[in-house]
Amino acid sequence: MENKELLSTVSEYRSLVHQYQEKYGAHSLIVHALKLTFLSENFKYYPNQLEEFNEEFLDDLLSVRKLIKRMPAPHGNWEPMVVDSHTNLIHFDDDYYNRAYLPILSKYKDNVLRLAPQTLYDYEPFKWYLYVMGPQGDIVIFNQGFTPLEAFKNRDTLPKHALLAECFDLNVICAGEIFWTFDSRRNNVKFIINNKSGHFKPDYDHLHWCSELLCENFKINNDRVIQIDYSS
Repeated sequence: MENKELLSTVSEYRSLVHQYQEKYGAHSLIVHALKLTFLSENFKYYPNQLEEFNEEFLDDLLSVRKLIKRMPAPHGNWEPMVVDSHTNLIHFDDDYYNRAYLPILSKYKDNVLRLAPQTLYDYEPFKWYLYVMGPQGDIVIFNQGFTPLEAFKNRDTLPKHALLAECFDLNVICAGEIFWTFDSRRNNVKFIINNKSGHFKPDYDHLHWCSELLCENFKINNDRVIQIDYSS
């Protein structure tokens, strides 16, 4: 995309965000989804030589982080997990898992796949995927990509993170959503990750730990991973 086209896209996007902010409010889900869409669809161009675009991208990343803090959190949910004080791993409750999730595991198991440098290109890029990271930094995803708008509209076809964590005996470093890009030669790999998991509720430290292991396992610099923190 030429610089002129990119700036035109940014301008159209800003106009659309303004329109929905006026209609539904600056902290609405639709505005959140639009900003996430902008970040993910244009991540492949960041960083580049266009200072105006880089500034817009970083402003929206900051805005998304602030917006997340303002979004209402669900109340009254039991949290069937504990954090090990020695390893800092998050462990989902075995008994609850066996009652609530083991009976439906077979429905999803064939689409729970490992994400590694060798398999990254087997899956559709420029989509978000549910993921969990295990104790050694291994990642599994649910092989059904989605856009932010699709996720807000309907998540019924997606499993809960506890079902993915079965691969690691319900012990995880982090859980959430992951997005990646690469160029036509399968180079310049970049990731966006978050800790959006209502079951494991990872905090920023778990997200940061996950990001470090992601860089190590995929042999990329930390400026190629953007973190979006959903923890309170």
